[in-house]
Amino acid sequence: MGSSKIPYQSAMKSLVPAIFACLCSIYLHAQTKGYERYSENPPSTNDTASVNQLIKQAVDIYLQYPDSARSMAERALLRSKQTRYDDGIGGSFAAIGYTYWAQSYYAFSLYYLFNADGYLKGTKHYGELSMIYRMIARNYIEMEKYYEAQAYLVKSEANAALSKDNSKIALVYNESSLIDLRQKNYNGAWRKGNIALKLAAKYNDTLLRGIIYSRLGDILKETGKDNEVKAYVDSSYRWSLLSNNNRLRSMLLNDYADYSLRAKNNDLALQYANDASALADSTGNVTVKIRAASIIARCYHAKQDAAQELAYQVKYNLLQDSVNTEYRKKGFAIFQQFFVLNSKLHDMETEEHAALVDRERLRFQHIIIIVLIMFVVILLAGFITIYFLYKEKNRLVEQLADRNNAVTEQKNIIEQQTQHLTQLNDLKTKLFAVISHDLRTPISSLRSIMNLFQKEGLTEEQAVALLKRMLPALDAADLTLSNLLNWSVKQMSGLKLNQTSFALFPLAEEMQRVFDFALQQKNITLINNVPPGIRVLFDEQHLIIVLRNLVSNAIKFTPQNGTIVISSKESDAGVAICVQDNGQGISTADQLKLFNANGYFSTRGTSGEKGTGLGLTLCKELLELNGGSIRVESEQGKGSSFYINLTTKAGK
Repeated sequence: MGSSKIPYQSAMKSLVPAIFACLCSIYLHAQTKGYERYSENPPSTNDTASVNQLIKQAVDIYLQYPDSARSMAERALLRSKQTRYDDGIGGSFAAIGYTYWAQSYYAFSLYYLFNADGYLKGTKHYGELSMIYRMIARNYIEMEKYYEAQAYLVKSEANAALSKDNSKIALVYNESSLIDLRQKNYNGAWRKGNIALKLAAKYNDTLLRGIIYSRLGDILKETGKDNEVKAYVDSSYRWSLLSNNNRLRSMLLNDYADYSLRAKNNDLALQYANDASALADSTGNVTVKIRAASIIARCYHAKQDAAQELAYQVKYNLLQDSVNTEYRKKGFAIFQQFFVLNSKLHDMETEEHAALVDRERLRFQHIIIIVLIMFVVILLAGFITIYFLYKEKNRLVEQLADRNNAVTEQKNIIEQQTQHLTQLNDLKTKLFAVISHDLRTPISSLRSIMNLFQKEGLTEEQAVALLKRMLPALDAADLTLSNLLNWSVKQMSGLKLNQTSFALFPLAEEMQRVFDFALQQKNITLINNVPPGIRVLFDEQHLIIVLRNLVSNAIKFTPQNGTIVISSKESDAGVAICVQDNGQGISTADQLKLFNANGYFSTRGTSGEKGTGLGLTLCKELLELNGGSIRVESEQGKGSSFYINLTTKAGK
């Protein structure tokens, strides 16, 4: 009986994998054939890159060449639709909306911009959304719907703030200034225009600065301050040159011409108007050419040259007629483009819907196939196979659980031992390094002085002088030993807190006494600016250790005749103590190393003083043990400020 189970178990083990292999093969075959027929290609990296490039090019040129920009954006839209690239669809709709605004077809522009908002809303494309909402607002401004325009400017500003691009906030203020100007709220227009100008100057946006100066000049002109207009027009013209904004420059040349004509300087007015007309030819701005022709006709009228006046009046009328004719032709062509594009989009949506129906039908067929295969498998395998697999599975699960528990337990033991050994080894290495490098020199020097004095190689006066010179080194060794003792106690057994209420002023005064000789050696002034009434609830010995280390470091890195200031300030959050010096400062890279517990960082002082790098690490650990913190603000060549934040304070 025992031997008869072996062939049966072997047969079951072979049968079950074979059945499931057959199931997977049939299922995968059905999936592959179905997706080969119905699935659409997902957007690849190349597809999205080409779409994004087309959109960027369209946005870059929509003011100069709106027709070309729209053609690029339409290609990007169709390609995005084919690959289901939603970000590309939203960006393409936005670019098309910009081109329609540039050509003053505001209803079409709003249609595409609202579509763009529908695709990009809820994404993190805050910069694009800010521009879309601002352009929607600009369309409403041109349509004199100022309430709607203001609402979308609020949304534009919110998204500009999320994008952290403050230059876009300047654009929002610029558009808001235009609303106030159109509504004759000149004070509001002036204030917002100046805010936009400050932001543009801060972020060095030369293009926007030229536009805003022109806007401010218009406000002054509207309020009758003609004597101040020219200064703003001059500034606008200067920034238009720096930003290569020929469109704005041609408009400003007409302003100069009009200003000169009113000043009865007819020849200068003619020169400006002709320059504006020539520049308008390069930008294709017929509106500027029409205004230039009108100004030239007025100049010849002032010069009493009837023939030239009549010639330019005729030119003015011809330009007006050509604009009206071209506008009608352009409008009809744009209407055709609008309906053709929307027809293509509708056809693509219809095809996509049909493909979706086919995919759903195919998915239903897959489900039916899977159900039939599962039924066949159940009939073939039977209840005996299921029972066998269930028993086998439980046995394997129990074995695996036992092994995992044993491995986990051993791993935890090994990790704990390894961590403990590493900590002990690191502690030993650090202790030996500190003792060998920082304590040997002052002890050796002191021994040499004593030997010479004992052998009468030094007089008493010479010995006293040498011992005084040795005092800073001994103080440094004493501070090193103190730091080392407190740090090692904390590392091995933990420090105990003894928090009491005490005043800060006497502690700061004690620093003057402790470091008096070191301060005299470098002629450094230590100033105690701590108010006498401030008290804290803290471990006094720990705070003394922290202040000694900070003042010692300040002396170390402060040059001759320097100044060190100890100050403090109370707030609702607690008490802040600052130790500030005007020494050599600390670089940004070195600041990151100061409080690193895994590697102690030290550099030589202004007089060659050496340190262990242990002091600041100990300060940080002692402060955190008492619920406090430490930070540094420093700039090379301008000194350093170490701030101690104590979250607890005691009453006076």
